[in-house]
Amino acid sequence: MTEMKLTILAGTMFTKSLILAIALVMCQQVQSQTLVVHLHTWHFNKSVPNNNTPGVGIKFSDINESGAIVGMYTNSYFKRTYYAGYAIEDRNYGLMLGLANGYKNLSPSGVVLMVVPSYAIRTELGNIRISSPNLQGFHFNMEF
Repeated sequence: MTEMKLTILAGTMFTKSLILAIALVMCQQVQSQTLVVHLHTWHFNKSVPNNNTPGVGIKFSDINESGAIVGMYTNSYFKRTYYAGYAIEDRNYGLMLGLANGYKNLSPSGVVLMVVPSYAIRTELGNIRISSPNLQGFHFNMEF
């Protein structure tokens, strides 16, 4: 393996380890877990190449429905992205702050800060959550 490939591999492993460590620290006081299924993103900027952004995550909620969230999805640039953050939620409204990798086109390390306001439509089958990652479009997911 060349030195450049080893450096990239080490950087990727460090990023994933950092995101996992942050998530583990935040997962204290867990009352419930919610499965999050990422479905689709509709971008405001039509030059973004990919709206098909499937993935899966787990939210570890406290008694107030807020808590740590971790997961992965295929991002808008066809890269696998791992993320960790903290979601503050009050019934239907939410705000998630976190880190996500896989965005070398946006930052040299590929890691970006995510600020994600959201609104949940509650159904008998689960929540339909509509969010706007960094106000770049609308992202749709289901929560069970």
